[in-house]
Formats: sequence, C-alpha cells, structure tokens
Amino acid sequence: MFSKTGRGVVLDSYDRVIKSGDPRSAKTFLMVQCRAWDNVSAELRTRCVSFMDVDRSDMYVRIRGYNLYVDPEYDMSEVPANFELDSSFILHADAFYYGYYALESLRYRGRHTTIHPSHGYLYVSPEIYSTDFRDAASFKLYEYDTSGKYRRCFGGVSGLNK
Repeated sequence: MFSKTGRGVVLDSYDRVIKSGDPRSAKTFLMVQCRAWDNVSAELRTRCVSFMDVDRSDMYVRIRGYNLYVDPEYDMSEVPANFELDSSFILHADAFYYGYYALESLRYRGRHTTIHPSHGYLYVSPEIYSTDFRDAASFKLYEYDTSGKYRRCFGGVSGLNK
C-alpha cells in the first residue's frame, strides 16, 4: 500500500509504525482475517481486516495509546479483550478519494488511521473534515495477491501530500 507520493511505512526501533523517509522502502504486511471476527456484524466482516508482519507471523499491527505498533499475538488463554479489537480495522474503499482506501479502527469507531503531521508516525484520529486529514488517511494498495492463504499487502499507509 502506498500513497500518490509513493511513501510507505516502516518500523522504528520500538516497532512503532511510521512513515518511510525513503519512497522506495516499505514494510510488508499480510492482510489477514479480522482478529475480532466474532465482534463484528455480518455486514462488516468482509471489510474487517488485520495486518500481520510478513517477517514475524505472531506480530500484528495494533493500536496502543492511539499509535500503531507491531505487537506480538498473545497466548489465547491470556488475551486481553483489547488485543483483538486493537488489531482489527474496517477497510473503506473510495472513502475520501476515488481509488483510495481508509482504515477505520474497530476499537475506536469513527477514528481513522492517519499520519501525524509533525512526527510521521501512524495513529488513529477522529475524522476531521479537511483536505489535510483526507490526504493523510488515504492510501492505495500497491500489490494485492489473493492466490495464497493470506492477502499480501506491500508497504503501508502514507499521506498523499506529505
């Protein structure tokens, strides 16, 4: 997934998801079935997804303190109820721009994944009716492969004009 400017996302040393400084570098995630499948209405299930780190199959993109991190999957007997919701997102096609997608947090409905304008890290923010917000919350799928068990997504979310 990349923006019009070609920016992807990478991980910092704390496994926080941040905007890539290099348009050619991006972290690869696998788009998998929604971790909170049982907590989603039937109408949203086809659009609910989770993102697994391609290099570490027990690690998922997850909201922690409103920021996006890649965190380990917990032992299911000890899973905090929050992990399933924090690692699940509703995929919205043509949300702000035709041909682009937006990710809405399942835990914080009405909040979308966006890029912090100053720091470049990804976080969930309430929808703001501005061009800056729509640009920062929009992305395209760069490559989408449904031939295997997982749907493979390359890169990450990035602001259009950043």
